Amino acid sequence: MSRVLLLNADHTPIKTLSWQRAVMLLVCERVVLVASTGDAVVRSEHLELPWPSVVALKQWVAVRQVPALTGRNVHARDDFACCYCSATAAELGHLHPSARLTLDHVVPRSRARHGFVDVPWSEVPVPVNSWLNLVTACGPCNARKGARTPDEARMILRRLPYKPTRRDLIGPDLGRHAPPEWAPWIPARAA
Repeated sequence: MSRVLLLNADHTPIKTLSWQRAVMLLVCERVVLVASTGDAVVRSEHLELPWPSVVALKQWVAVRQVPALTGRNVHARDDFACCYCSATAAELGHLHPSARLTLDHVVPRSRARHGFVDVPWSEVPVPVNSWLNLVTACGPCNARKGARTPDEARMILRRLPYKPTRRDLIGPDLGRHAPPEWAPWIPARAA
């Protein structure tokens, strides 16, 4: 198990961490252990801890409702799959990294007027780099689309982009194989 679920002090899920980061937070006493992975332990020369599976912050922190616009978050919103051909990151694993999952501007940047574009699913122009204009695309689909709209490239956008909440991103970030220890805290969408 390489990922650990991080909960806020009120036990709402925030994100996942590497197990190393979780252990560091435990040692620094910034989090408490909520659930561990079976009988597994983390050992060092002077320390032995249960292998963390779920940890909770000791002090509540404010979390942005709309997550930061990052490539990883766009990929998580789109379930780590191409919005044109539905290929997943796992299916593309054999390809060169540049052909794997990328970000695509649905309406190309070259069509922006003063940094804004018109997308059919919004009544007002949106920033060219926004949740409503960015989707996950595999390298081959992104190259095929080029500087055209999906209609011009005769490609179907199988999933419309939207502005997610943090809760929307928790499920894909946890993956489809979340350990049973996480079940009480993960949203129904991710189960």
